[in-house]
Amino acid sequence: MCPDCKDVRVFAANTTYSNNIGKRFFKCPRKNRRNGTCDRFWFEEEYLVVLQDNGYLPSASSTIAAGSTTKVPELVGKIDSLEQNLNKVTEMVSKNRDGMGSLICLVCGCVNVTVLLVFAIFLVVAFVLK
Repeated sequence: MCPDCKDVRVFAANTTYSNNIGKRFFKCPRKNRRNGTCDRFWFEEEYLVVLQDNGYLPSASSTIAAGSTTKVPELVGKIDSLEQNLNKVTEMVSKNRDGMGSLICLVCGCVNVTVLLVFAIFLVVAFVLK
């Protein structure tokens, strides 16, 4: 609603002018470049203040305060629980990383022993069949 001429058909658009390109604004439909009877327009931030001052919107601080006070303890509990779960997962990953190192050493050792046995068998067969 336009507070000057009381027209309720205020509409929103985005600017195309270079200094404010893409910025959202609200304009009274009676504002024209040539024969307008109302010269009001507001950028989005200004129009929200106008609506709050005239009682069309509740103030942002009262809306935030009313909605946030009831859930703060519940959210703190959830955050604590998530931190504990994260610590457990971090500990498990660390243990698995240490275990993987041992497993890699074991596999490499087995491969080395197998290669040496195959080489030894090859040498024995080569000398025996000669």
